[in-house]
Amino acid sequence: YKGLADSLSEDKTEKDIGFVRIDSSAIVSTIRNQAMEWVAGSGDILRQLAYKDLMKIKSEIEEFREQLLQPPDSLDSLKFILSVISQILSVSMDMELRMQDVRERYRTLTLYNCAYDQQ
Repeated sequence: YKGLADSLSEDKTEKDIGFVRIDSSAIVSTIRNQAMEWVAGSGDILRQLAYKDLMKIKSEIEEFREQLLQPPDSLDSLKFILSVISQILSVSMDMELRMQDVRERYRTLTLYNCAYDQQ
């Protein structure tokens, strides 16, 4: 949609056909505005999905962090901490892929000038 809006901005809005001059600036403006609304709408959806995934990743990391901060006072607590470390190792590749996906979503938002909160 962004490409459509950009290409419409570059085209001439007036054209001579025989003895008649056609001015299409109103329709070009309307189509361009509609295309930019679609870009903004798609950006809003992408931003919501990216934020949701980012918060999910953040909560999972925080949960692992909380579990690892428990002191290994007994053999059972040490086994628990070791199982958490094992679990972290097993999900690390999936977590990296999910984080890369979120980064790519925010990069796409930046590329198309869609506003988002940069916290």
